[in-house]
Amino acid sequence: MLQVWIGAILLVLGMFMLLANPVAGGILIGIGYLLYKSTSKATRAAAESTFWGICLVCMVVVGAVAFLGLF
Repeated sequence: MLQVWIGAILLVLGMFMLLANPVAGGILIGIGYLLYKSTSKATRAAAESTFWGICLVCMVVVGAVAFLGLF
C-alpha cells in the first residue's frame, strides 16, 4: 500500500516539477507511474479506499475548524 502512495506522490510532484524542470518532472512522473503500476489491482484499490477515507476525515476536521473560527 505504501508503494501505491509513494507512486501517487511522485506523480503529483512530477506534475509540479514539469513547470520548473521538464526533464526532472518527466523522470518523477515515470518513476511514480512505474511504482503505481507494479502493484496488484487489489493493493491499488485498498490504498485508494484508505486514501479517500483519510480525505473525508481531514475534510470534516478542516470544516469544523473553519466553522468554529467564525465565532
